[in-house]
Amino acid sequence: MYILYHNNRVLVGPRSWNRGIFQSALTKEGISYSDVLPRYEPNHEVPIVIDANTGIKKVRVEYPSHNDKIEYLVGPYYDLTEDVAVATYNVTPRPLDMIRGNLKDRVAKVRWSKEISGTTATIQDTEVSISTTREDRSIYTQQLSVMGNDDTVKWKFPEGWLTLTKAELTTVANAAQAFVQTAFDEEYAKVVEIETAADAATLDAIVIGDEPKEPNLLPE
Repeated sequence: MYILYHNNRVLVGPRSWNRGIFQSALTKEGISYSDVLPRYEPNHEVPIVIDANTGIKKVRVEYPSHNDKIEYLVGPYYDLTEDVAVATYNVTPRPLDMIRGNLKDRVAKVRWSKEISGTTATIQDTEVSISTTREDRSIYTQQLSVMGNDDTVKWKFPEGWLTLTKAELTTVANAAQAFVQTAFDEEYAKVVEIETAADAATLDAIVIGDEPKEPNLLPE
């Protein structure tokens, strides 16, 4: 990683070597650079001195230990006194409203992950897996709306096919809805806990749960 500096101010970086970006920044500042910048990443020709106040150095970034839940990093701040520049950050407490907002976002993701994870119910003495995605819950409702009390329907579960009565399909739909409602109730309880926390330490102690890294759909 490299930085381009001028008058003790970093113009570009930290970033990988890119002569075009460095040249563009120098041109914007009106700094003459001649042909001192190699096309490809230099092996040992660093630091590169462009003029008395301008040059390119390798940079070492030092991240301090911090609690990202209630703190954030401000910077980078550069020490340009040595051949290799050092970039450091200051640890700063997050405002309480920021912490609460971040935690609520995390709680929503946890709820969404649980909401669509599926549940089970016993139908015809068989425990079947029930999808709880919003699309499938809508399908249950649509199918029930066109069934008479004495109608049956073929339904495919991961465990196999069953012929369901309207009452049995209602059991499936109700199991899915109850499961989803439980997920929302848990989210609400956690949101109340977040909103009533008086300080950062209390917020830090709140356990959110397992968050999906990349949920397939955005929580609402």
